[in-house]
Amino acid sequence: MSNKAKQLKKSQLIDAMTATMGNVSDACDQVGISRKTYYDYLKTDPEFKEAIDAVDAKTCDWVESKMRELISGVKTLTAGGEVYQHPPCKTSIIFFAKTKMKDRGYVERTEQVIEMGDDAIKKLAVEFIDGTKTNEK
Repeated sequence: MSNKAKQLKKSQLIDAMTATMGNVSDACDQVGISRKTYYDYLKTDPEFKEAIDAVDAKTCDWVESKMRELISGVKTLTAGGEVYQHPPCKTSIIFFAKTKMKDRGYVERTEQVIEMGDDAIKKLAVEFIDGTKTNEK
């Protein structure tokens, strides 16, 4: 394939990635290339990778905007033409808090610190969300 043809395929692939919101398989099918070719382009062409990274960022921004809509409550039209305000989605609120507000304590994690010596576990420390610690020897 000539360089000009490759550039055209890459351009079409970027457009397809945008249209499919980053779905590699669907984008490759639309353009008529294999996933392997896509990943080869990604590895060898910094400009292509930059364009794909931009598509990914734009997709994430769109998804985040939809999550914000769910948090505030989606408005829909009823069959009678009236606006109905759905209640906020609790799952979206919790997800947002756990991912964007970790510095405020909205985390769900367990940390394990293991000190090794002579190939044996000496101490296991687990810190829970409430800040309590347990130590086992």
